[in-house]
Amino acid sequence: MVVAGNQFRGLEIESRFQQALETVKGILDTTREPVYLHEVPHVYTDKYIVVESAATLSIQAVKSLLLTLASSTDAEFELQEVVNWAVEEKKKITLRFESNQSWKFIKESVREEEVGTATVTNFSGITKIDKRNIKKIKEYHWKLNSEYELKVYSGSYTIASANEQCIVLYKGRGGSEAVTATNKPPEGTFGNVDPIEVDITGLIKLISVGHFSIDRTSENCHTPSRNNDVEEMQKWIGAISLFCNQVFQNFYKLMQYFEDSKIESIAATFSNGVFIPVIPFVDKSKQDQNGGVTFSTADAERFFAEFERTLHKTLGNMKEAFSSLDNKAAIGVLGYNEARLCTIVNVLKFCFEALQKVVQHVENQLRSQIVAAIGKHVTTREITEYVEFHNRKIFTAISAPRAFLYDVRRHGFAPEGSISINSAPYDNVSLLGKRNVVGTSVNETPISTICLTREPHEAPSMHFSLNASTTVELQGQQILHGFVSHKFTGEPAMGFNLVARARQFSSFVLMIGTIVDRNHFQPRHSLIVNNKDKVSIPLNCEPLPTAKEFRDSIESLSPEQQRFAKSYRELQLESTLFAIAVVPIKNSLEVVLNLPDGALTKHIKLTQDLMKLFIEYQVPSDLLSYEGGHDASVEVKISKVKENAKAILDMIIESRKAELQAKKEVDEYYKHSSDQELGDDALMSNFDVMERGPAPVPQVSFSRAAPVSKVGRGLTQKQYKKSIPMTRAMAAHPAPKAVMSNAAFLSSSAQSGGSAAVPRKTVADVHDSKSREKYAESFENIEESDFDDVDNPTIDYTKVPKQLENLFDSLGNQGKLRPTTITVAKHWYRSRQKNLLAKESSKELSDDDKTKEHNKTMDLLDALSRSGELALKGSTLHVIVAVTQCFDKTVLETIVQGNVNPIEPIEITSLVIASAIQNKTVSNLLKNSQKNRIMAHAPKIFKLLEDDDQTKKMEVNE
Repeated sequence: MVVAGNQFRGLEIESRFQQALETVKGILDTTREPVYLHEVPHVYTDKYIVVESAATLSIQAVKSLLLTLASSTDAEFELQEVVNWAVEEKKKITLRFESNQSWKFIKESVREEEVGTATVTNFSGITKIDKRNIKKIKEYHWKLNSEYELKVYSGSYTIASANEQCIVLYKGRGGSEAVTATNKPPEGTFGNVDPIEVDITGLIKLISVGHFSIDRTSENCHTPSRNNDVEEMQKWIGAISLFCNQVFQNFYKLMQYFEDSKIESIAATFSNGVFIPVIPFVDKSKQDQNGGVTFSTADAERFFAEFERTLHKTLGNMKEAFSSLDNKAAIGVLGYNEARLCTIVNVLKFCFEALQKVVQHVENQLRSQIVAAIGKHVTTREITEYVEFHNRKIFTAISAPRAFLYDVRRHGFAPEGSISINSAPYDNVSLLGKRNVVGTSVNETPISTICLTREPHEAPSMHFSLNASTTVELQGQQILHGFVSHKFTGEPAMGFNLVARARQFSSFVLMIGTIVDRNHFQPRHSLIVNNKDKVSIPLNCEPLPTAKEFRDSIESLSPEQQRFAKSYRELQLESTLFAIAVVPIKNSLEVVLNLPDGALTKHIKLTQDLMKLFIEYQVPSDLLSYEGGHDASVEVKISKVKENAKAILDMIIESRKAELQAKKEVDEYYKHSSDQELGDDALMSNFDVMERGPAPVPQVSFSRAAPVSKVGRGLTQKQYKKSIPMTRAMAAHPAPKAVMSNAAFLSSSAQSGGSAAVPRKTVADVHDSKSREKYAESFENIEESDFDDVDNPTIDYTKVPKQLENLFDSLGNQGKLRPTTITVAKHWYRSRQKNLLAKESSKELSDDDKTKEHNKTMDLLDALSRSGELALKGSTLHVIVAVTQCFDKTVLETIVQGNVNPIEPIEITSLVIASAIQNKTVSNLLKNSQKNRIMAHAPKIFKLLEDDDQTKKMEVNE
């Protein structure tokens, strides 16, 4: 099995721990039982002691190694001088290794080498002679001179050398010979190399103290492995370990190049026999005592003594091994002095690697304990599920978040369908997640939102534009939602889908957009959901920078640049107001047709016919509505509407038949006619005959005028052809008076070049892309006073995002709370059953499908509102303010490494949003049983939100 470098080093350290465990058992008496930390019950503080003891022993071992390495007899004095540079003079201390290798030409020689034999035979074939082939090879002899130096200095190297603040710890030289076939020195990584340096200031300061301790009172002390003291130590530990490895490799490459098997066998034993006292062990025999299970100071001294004994024994054995070699090997490029240096730097590296492993072992123990306690690795989805459970425990029933799953219904009637926003984690296959036939992700659940419901008489008026000149009022319930999503770095994001379902023989309009100002909703997408349709629309959540991040980003900008950034920030915040409008169709149909409430409930076919006439043929509502007395019964009113609808439908059917017959006649005529001009004259003669009949209806559409032309009194030739079957149909099936009066008006308008049957511009006329872009600009042409909410002058949804941002900014660090924009993603799915006997089929809607659906919806709303004359009563508007709470680590690492209970900052965020959305104090939001607990760990939130006037204080000026 091939093991990667870092993984191999980890396995090597684990092997050393196992060897060290056997050594510790031999050092202690038989009543003691050293084991790994996770093998014995212990308290949380024992983890701190294990890390501190391991770090202290590593510092003592490194000090001993430096003293052993120093060639001077005054090593203690020199080390104290270095300590004074770091502690007293506050200077940076650097360890520097210099190595220079150079080749020197010695001589040139010629060597003879036999390359084979040749057989020579005389002419008679009797004499046979074997002759050897000798090749002369020219060789060039070189000598490698190697010099190296290990020194420590303070501050800048140039200044330190001049001021004699530089101490040489070790200095040596060596050499070896090599032979080449050319007159050039051997190729390789030899020569003058750049010096290797490492900052050891932190190490020297700890050596001066003599021990390592963790400040557990610091606010940055999270766990035994995650605190300022350990993290600062780990920075220079890693750097020194790398330095030691580079020094060792410098000599090891030389050894490999010269292929000295004797020296390599000795090098293989570098540091293997040295006991490393940096261990993650505790004493199991002390588990029943009150003092904890960690080793005592006396035990640590015995471990350190064993380290020094084994170190000096290893160096002694190495010296003896080198002395047994011949003189040439002893004075070669890698002799005893070089091997001694390599052994010491290797042991130093092993001490630091063992310390890092101990810290990691303690952290892994924390992680394992949490997983064992919970029974699984907690992910974002589990946290979201728990938060829903937790919110039910802490909030009062009236204030608690609720699932975003709402029936589309009128009061007193069965639901027409439902809408919901569901969450589901994305899988590894596609960003959209795994889809089923309905177009929704598997295992979806509705999100929970903190909401405030305003009934129609409490809600501010809200309007939206059908086109550049027409606005419609939404009258009905309005619900303000506060939604918090949770994002943990390194974990799959949660996907969100807006799902709309309609029941059989039911329908409603779904509009998706944003709140652009106090009284205006801007629909960007819309569609009609009817007859068991199931529509899934993915939503994108895009977090914005936090208020602090924004301030930090613009801090160094010019005043003009800051003003621009702040202005655009306001736009971004207001764009976080995602809105969904739901309009029941039957209710609006009854209003526009002058029918009483609930009249169409049991008239399913009539409802379907009316929607078809409004959507496909754009029939004006005046041609279908009841126009009799108000005292008439419901049955009379319904029968009159049925009669009007039937007349229009019959006329359309006959029109189609007549068109087919006329097309057949024209095709037959052209088939048998050889003279195109004669055919045209005959056809125009027929047109003249038709003009003497009843007034022709230009097209089946009842809301659009025919374009004026010079052919046949304002109609083009093609339009004359289409008018023939329509006239015949009208003659065969006379329409009701109301219909005929409008048809006559349409005819007279067409002849005079005027407008169509209904003097208005339909939504279909302005649904091209350029016109739709002008819809939002149409608000500029409307006076503000036209839509001001006199009864609710303080309700302004656009202020909520800024108010929340101010509250979050006041709370400080509770996880990064980012305002979040919600937009509609590209891939929409619709499941539809074409008829009662057909199977349900799923389809992804293309961009063209979405445009057509939007146009159809706007046409229907145009008819239902009589081009803005009537309000859409019974509608529901959902306004969603989204926030993403971001954590820098995964759920498990947030708990283990950060020592943070993620539930607590999430809990505080929910309270802040609930207070802002519902305009309540914390005391009114919480159950009595939860107030003391939350006040204990989050007193600041009570101080911030307990004031009844807090909302006014946080309110942003317009």
